Amino acid sequence: FDIDNPELVKFCVRAVRIISLSFTVSSVLYLFETYYTITNKNIISVLSSFLRNLILPVIIASALILTGNISGVWAGISYAQIFALMICAELLKILYNEDGFPLYLDDEKNVADFDVKLSPENILKVQGQAEKFLGDNGVSGKILNRIMFAIEEIGMLMLENNPGKKILAEYTLILHNKDDVHIIVRDNGKIFNFTDADNKITSFRSFIMPLVMNLFNHRKNFTATGLNRNVFQVRE
Repeated sequence: FDIDNPELVKFCVRAVRIISLSFTVSSVLYLFETYYTITNKNIISVLSSFLRNLILPVIIASALILTGNISGVWAGISYAQIFALMICAELLKILYNEDGFPLYLDDEKNVADFDVKLSPENILKVQGQAEKFLGDNGVSGKILNRIMFAIEEIGMLMLENNPGKKILAEYTLILHNKDDVHIIVRDNGKIFNFTDADNKITSFRSFIMPLVMNLFNHRKNFTATGLNRNVFQVRE
């Protein structure tokens, strides 16, 4: 920062030390603001951001600086993070009950997750596990057959698109009810949008993929850093 005045360096070092004490709390708040936005608890995310970045720093820093110590500004910003976490935690319990705090995860009985190192044998193994899970939950044969077909074709196309590579994949089945199933497929292979019915045809399997895509009522692709994430919905 091109600071060479010894007196200013002293103040800056003190400021950095004070602010750094709250970094862990700030990280937790940032993480949960993102999480609650994704899980549609937007009021908590917005309130947390306003409290820790504006309202509480102004109030606390203003009060502390009246003591005549310039370090009160930095202490106020640090305290703001802690108080924001405490306030939001209490609001979560009031608005959404204490049961499940702080993640409020849904009942996992209707979710099945299969991690696999991709190979033809392992894809068939996932098919069998998925078939048992869906069958035990009363999913109709029509939906079950669509999902079985999709698991195999998507998995085999992943292998085809990544020759000679070790690909890790994750299949997640979310059963909203026996007539509404979501499939989430993640893999660390070459970035590829499996949901696009207009992908270039390079083989017989890529030729039939548009037919596979037409089996789904809804489909969407999300690309993360070095990761494919494709979401499919099958309904009666």
